[in-house]
Amino acid sequence: MTAFADIVKDPAFSLMERTNSIIDTQYVPHEISDWLNWDTDGIPFRSVSIEEQNGSISLIETQPLKAPAPKIEGDSRVIRTLNIPRYPVEVSVDAAEVDGVRKVGSDNEVEYVVDRLKAKELKARKSHDATLEFARAGAVSGLIRDKNGATIYDLYSELGVARIDRTIDFSNSATDIVDELSDIRAQAEDELGGYLINGWIWLQSGTVNKKTTTHNSVRESFKYFQTSFAASDKTKGFTICDDIQVRNYRKGKLNGQSFIDEGDSFLLPLVDDFYHTRFAPSLSFPNTPGLPLYVIPGGVDKYGQVFDELVESHHISWISRPRAIIRIRAA
Repeated sequence: MTAFADIVKDPAFSLMERTNSIIDTQYVPHEISDWLNWDTDGIPFRSVSIEEQNGSISLIETQPLKAPAPKIEGDSRVIRTLNIPRYPVEVSVDAAEVDGVRKVGSDNEVEYVVDRLKAKELKARKSHDATLEFARAGAVSGLIRDKNGATIYDLYSELGVARIDRTIDFSNSATDIVDELSDIRAQAEDELGGYLINGWIWLQSGTVNKKTTTHNSVRESFKYFQTSFAASDKTKGFTICDDIQVRNYRKGKLNGQSFIDEGDSFLLPLVDDFYHTRFAPSLSFPNTPGLPLYVIPGGVDKYGQVFDELVESHHISWISRPRAIIRIRAA
């Protein structure tokens, strides 16, 4: 039998092979990643310079050496450089896991060890996909947070943009929820300017969703469809008025950490070139466009018993016009 330390010297355990392998696994988007049209790309830098001008936020474009730089007119711009967060997780295969075992139908010991590693990489990928969702929820809410809830970036504060907050008094049975929401939508439309709007999502925490679906004015709006409305699972979403879809972000929680605060909700426009994510390169791939994931083999330990590797991602997300996302709180 081949020694474990020799098995993991096979090219199948190289940096490129492991990275390509995890990239090829299927990405399953979570809710915010699925509901909104995210502009996603890789950049060859580990930080981004973001500018704010008249309420609009964008990346500063790179230019070739000696090329003319874009001219800044006036003094209304705010430029802030943000380091792109790194999200690493370690996986490993122990020699004891594969001792004397081969893949069914194969005499190749490498294949079995690779399969064990792939299973753990897939688990790591699911954690990274959830982390990306968490970061995008942070971009929507304006607060990019760490796993423990600590704020990494307050995007409104970083760029000096004033958030728009509105409240709805759900405790008052006379409140017309649809009328209030229509007024909030009109305010958001003013902030969007020339964007072509394809609809809206009212993204709600569980608390706000329950207050919405049980409020008298909402039930009254659906009185002609009372039987079907009462019997339906409204946590899956429903159209509350015109082009506004109510979405209960019930899966937006991981390890006890809510992706958006209870009591909060956000009116989100469905528009193109508005929601952005950029991936930065790993230190092992300098000056190359960032990939969604990297696998960095660490090699075998000094006892020849454990092969470990880092599965990491580097990304940041933001919104072009943060004031066009209005936070709606329950009064």
